[in-house]
Formats: sequence, structure tokens, C-alpha cells
Amino acid sequence: MQNQLSHQYQKLHPLLKVCIYLGGNFGLIFLAQFAMPLGEVAVNVLLCLCVIFFTSFILRLEGRKLDEIGWRPMTTTNWKQLFAGTITGMTMLIAVAFILKWQTGFRWENAHMSLLKIVSAFIAVLASAYVQELAFRGYPFQLLLKKYGIWAAQIIIALLFGLMHIDGSKSATDVASTMFTTGIGSLIFGLAYFKTKNLALPVGIHFGWNFLQVLLPRHPSMNGKGIVKIVDGSFDATKLNIWTWILPYALIMILVGIWIWYSNGKRKMDDVKPVA
Repeated sequence: MQNQLSHQYQKLHPLLKVCIYLGGNFGLIFLAQFAMPLGEVAVNVLLCLCVIFFTSFILRLEGRKLDEIGWRPMTTTNWKQLFAGTITGMTMLIAVAFILKWQTGFRWENAHMSLLKIVSAFIAVLASAYVQELAFRGYPFQLLLKKYGIWAAQIIIALLFGLMHIDGSKSATDVASTMFTTGIGSLIFGLAYFKTKNLALPVGIHFGWNFLQVLLPRHPSMNGKGIVKIVDGSFDATKLNIWTWILPYALIMILVGIWIWYSNGKRKMDDVKPVA
């Protein structure tokens, strides 16, 4: 039975495989919501384990193993990449936050966040960042990379990654902004995998940004969750348009992309050719 299923799966079009895989992961996310009474940490860790198991199952259908997609740090270099990525992600967030601080004139004030909440946030955000990287830059991105090459794979995954971050309550402007910012992020994460052949660096960057984003709010609406809170400052919507938030982010992302390109090996875009 499994051999027949494996044979049928291997005959599917790569894009259909991606849809099946991501559809399965979204199903796991839906089921994970029933565990919400256990808390965010438990839900994210449980979801992380489920996605790893599901990814392993899909890879077995292709006669492959998890280690082939660089799902975990395999070497000392990979652990260094995870650490470097985390520091990079945090530095990116700090840079963007200070640009916004300069534009609005706000200041931070101690919010007296407990150590337990910081540790809980650390675990929850790490699990969440890993799940997203495994789900998008793991099997799907690498499958498309081999079939279509780097540019097509990057664009397809960036679109899918952006759609994942959209909810029904967003306006058209918010949707466009979300697609743009998450799309740039996806390109950076994809480049990080492409240059290192392991998820350690993209997971580190993703985690570093998201974790510090929880602790260091950049807008009064984010107060109450971090180690500091925003007081004062001018957040007049007529003076601060959408580009106020997007341009600093895009600038930092471009700089990080350049760093990844020149500091992580010699692999070039034309090293991966589409399969005919």
C-alpha cells in the first residue's frame, strides 16, 4: 500500500506536491488550535513536532530523508549560522525600531516583564519560526528550486508565504503592505538557505527578528507584551504613511541580503538550473 502511494505521489507535478504539503501543514495548524487551552508554548512546540513528522512522511514518499533538506544543524558551522542569524535578526529589528523612534520621537519605558514570560516567549517564537522555515524553505522551496531554478522558486514561495500572513480583517492597503514585507523576508530566508544548504541561518534570522519584535514594541498598539512599552511620540497617521514603516524595513533587508550573499560561501544563482 505504501509503495503504491509512494509511486503515485512521485508522479505528481511539483506544484501539486507543494500544495499537498502546505495544505497538510495548514490542516495541522487548524488542529493545533484545539490545544490552545494548554498555552501558546505547548501549542507551538506540539505543532513543531507534528510538522517535522509530516515532513518526514512526505519525504519518505519520495524515498528521501529529513537530513537531505537540512532540517537541523548538522555541523559546527550550522550552529554558528544559527547563532549569527539570531544576532542578525535582532540587529535588524533594533535598526528598524530606532529609525521609527527617530521619526516619531517616542521613548521606551520599562514594562516590568517577568523572566517567565521572556522564557515562554523565547520557546514559543523559536518553535514558530522553525515551523515556518521548515514548512516553506524546507521541502517546498527545495523541490521548486530543483525543478524551476532559484528565481521561480523564490517568487512562488514568497507569494505563498505572504498569503499565509493575511487575515480577513485587513484592508487592501494592509494586504499589499503585508505581501510586500513578508515577501522580502521570504526572499532573504530563501537566499539564506540557498547559500548554506541548511535551515539554521534562515531560522536564526527569522527567530531573532520575531523574538525581539515581541520584547521591543515599535508602535503603541504593541504595548503590553514586551519588556518595555512606548510612551510619548507622534504617531499621527496623516504624517506617518505606509512608506514610513516599509522603507526602513526594506533598506535593512537589502543590507542583510548583501551580507548573506558575500559572507556565506561561493554558491551562485546559476549553480541551480531548472530541471528540463
